[in-house]
Order: sequence, then C-alpha cells, then structure tokens
Amino acid sequence: MGLELGTGQGSQREIADKWGIDRSTVVHICKVAKQAVVSGLAGSRPGRPGKTPEQVALDRRWARTAAAPTSFLDERSYRLKSATTGPDA
Repeated sequence: MGLELGTGQGSQREIADKWGIDRSTVVHICKVAKQAVVSGLAGSRPGRPGKTPEQVALDRRWARTAAAPTSFLDERSYRLKSATTGPDA
C-alpha cells in the first residue's frame, strides 16, 4: 500500500477501496509517512561526511611514511646529495 501511495499508482480513494480500509486511514498513513521523510531529511547534510580526528592523524602518518626513505641506502644517498649539492638542488 505504501508503495502504491508513494508512486502515485492510484488516488487515496482507489487505494482505500482496493485494500478495504477507510479513506481517512489512508490519509493518516500518508501524513505519518510524509513526517517521517521530512524528519529524516532534516538531519541530513549535503556532501561527503568530514573526517574524524583519527582519520586525519592516520592520513598524516601515511603521508610521512610515503615521503620517508625506503631503505638505509636511500637515506644515505639522500643525505650525501644534500650535503654536496646544497638544499636547493
């Protein structure tokens, strides 16, 4: 019945007759359903949800890990290059 009302497959009177209930019952069901939809949408906000502080901290750790040298030799060559060419090279 709710699907029939929501998709407009018939008038309230036709649906009440089909299901063998009073039209006032159908009106009440429509009112309650509309209130539920409105209250459900009232709490929602558009866009993606923000990150939690834990997710932000984890992202920072991943960024530091990705930028760090992957082995001792990489670190040594990075330091040697920086010492001989200067920080601007």
